Amino acid sequence: MCAQRRQYGLSLIELMISLLLAALVLLGVVVLFQQSKSTALEDEQVARMQENGRYALRVLSRELGMMNYFGGMIDVSADPLVLSTNKLTVGTDCNTDWMIGLATPLEFSDKDSTTDQVVAPSYTCITNGDIANGTDVVAIKRVGDLPLRVYDADPATAEAGGLTAGTAYFFTNGSVGALFTAADANDTCPTCSVSVPQFSSNIRQYVPEIFFIRPNSTGADGIPSLVRETLAGSGMQAQLLVEGIEDMQIEWGVDGPDTDLAPDYYTSNPNGTALSRAVTARVFLLVRSVAPVTGYVNDKSYNLGSKAVAAKNDAFYRRVYSTTVQLRNSEMLQMSSAD
Repeated sequence: MCAQRRQYGLSLIELMISLLLAALVLLGVVVLFQQSKSTALEDEQVARMQENGRYALRVLSRELGMMNYFGGMIDVSADPLVLSTNKLTVGTDCNTDWMIGLATPLEFSDKDSTTDQVVAPSYTCITNGDIANGTDVVAIKRVGDLPLRVYDADPATAEAGGLTAGTAYFFTNGSVGALFTAADANDTCPTCSVSVPQFSSNIRQYVPEIFFIRPNSTGADGIPSLVRETLAGSGMQAQLLVEGIEDMQIEWGVDGPDTDLAPDYYTSNPNGTALSRAVTARVFLLVRSVAPVTGYVNDKSYNLGSKAVAAKNDAFYRRVYSTTVQLRNSEMLQMSSAD
């Protein structure tokens, strides 16, 4: 008879060692997955922060560059027709006759609780608590960059339609102009007290707007945001532009007595005369990640031009974005064009 060979399996110790090795491998896989996930979330926050910062700068740069543009009309404040209120329907204004005050196409204020030459923001269309402490506020008045209707023949013939009922427009031929609210798509304000000469004239949408930083995106979510208060129909309405914008500071490049249309100095504290002589603007934005990053502590301080921002020691990424904008339609440049 053949002797039977006995078969041996794993001993208890060998089995326990195998299970331990498998657990260590599994733990390594889980840690690697968590690290990869954390890195991906951090990269997403950084990418979103960069996109928000660049977009906010692009919006502000364009609007500052278009400030005081009124369809080729140089001296809007000197035209009494522009200041007539009888054809512009105004619902929610930002102060008494603020919307029709085209003589002040640029206004600058800051909410910093200091005594200086810059006034605190005071607009009835914006609740004071909706403006973040220590931030700048800039108000701009202009018209759309593209005409919605053009008169280019003599006798004048106009393109049909193009307007929206209940929307504010500016009608000008470069010498005189009028603000009016369109009654329908073909309205040319024929009942304005003084008719705008229609030869070489154009109609553009009127765009008054105020840019400020709000402490919250919606409700009390704690996400600081860049907001624009702008004309919609007959009243001013708030529009959320970009989340994560924590601070905005602007320094104005002022042309001195030499009137060479180049900035002689920059100031974050301009009086009214200095602001009217500004030919450039430096815009600084402190941009924050929308969500906190687990395990990260931001102990960095930042400089927004002349303003220093202390470290907040929280879990949000931050970065400063800045640019310099030429004020193409500033009062100084328009006076030079008129000479």
